[in-house]
Amino acid sequence: MNRLDKKVLFVLATPMQIVTALHIINCYNLKADMICLEDHLPKAKIYANRLSQLEILGEVKVVPSRGNQELLLQRYTEIFITNNIFLWNYQEQLMQSKSVISIFDEGSMCYLTRFIEECYRCCKWQNIYLYEPRLANFYGDARFIIKEIPKIQIENTVLLEQLNKVFEVNANEVLLSDDDTMHVFFSQPFEHALSVKAKLRRIFKIRQSHSNWEYVLDAHKKYQKDIIEKIHKTVLSLYRKFHPREKERVLNKNTIQWDYPWELYLLHHPHTKVVQYSLFSSVLTASFVLGNSYDITNYYLYPIVVKELIESGYTDALDNDLLIFFDRLVKAGKVIPVYSLEELERIIQHEV
Repeated sequence: MNRLDKKVLFVLATPMQIVTALHIINCYNLKADMICLEDHLPKAKIYANRLSQLEILGEVKVVPSRGNQELLLQRYTEIFITNNIFLWNYQEQLMQSKSVISIFDEGSMCYLTRFIEECYRCCKWQNIYLYEPRLANFYGDARFIIKEIPKIQIENTVLLEQLNKVFEVNANEVLLSDDDTMHVFFSQPFEHALSVKAKLRRIFKIRQSHSNWEYVLDAHKKYQKDIIEKIHKTVLSLYRKFHPREKERVLNKNTIQWDYPWELYLLHHPHTKVVQYSLFSSVLTASFVLGNSYDITNYYLYPIVVKELIESGYTDALDNDLLIFFDRLVKAGKVIPVYSLEELERIIQHEV
């Protein structure tokens, strides 16, 4: 599809959005500008400079999502945004532009109904570009035009060269592991510390419902820690990739410390067998982006937490939208659910 006569805009809030934006531009031969959101995208100014150096884009600039700068959005036939804060803050300009507002794949969030509904309330009309559209919770909703993004192939040398420049990746980077199989845990940012009020309410067993949200966050942190320790006992070479928002980090030789998307590492090492563990990280959807030719096994561990939360009486804390999405992944064979620490231990012993 040749669309050189049209101009589009990509608004970028995460490193993975850079990957998909460049992929879409290459796939559809788009003439595009870019905005890097400085209050969301780490190293936004650095990435904006590197994107400009690719010489395939028009204007690349850095803008705050919570501001309201004049962006001259009427220049664009289509605006790609996957950041609801930007959508709401620039709602008036977006509506006045008469541009088609499109959401593009960012991982699990883009497949959840609540996120799409919020975007729809803001701008009403939009396309949604997804790597696996049929797995979205809202698939079949007549309000949306859902388009499928082609998988990223290792043979796409043009895109890979662009991504290597933007993220400063050495294409000849050695493997993290010398083992036949690489085990990686992708953690979530559960770092909540109970307030004094929450601690007192628990000790004296009074008005505990007032602190339920704190108890749930604290429970998530504990369960994730227990799961990681259980895996460590069997997989001594377990790697851990921290979530970008995690602040409490213990770094060692088995910590993955680069800040570029994990999918880009996999693209450079297509023959590596990888076993991925996470509660519900978007990395469990890596096969959406890369296809099924990669040897990736995904263990979905949130069912362990769900069971514990239900037994502790925190049923209201369950994210049903998220659970519905991952249930679809389970049925499609994309992830393997694990329901207890005992089951996890048996699985790991089989894997190693």
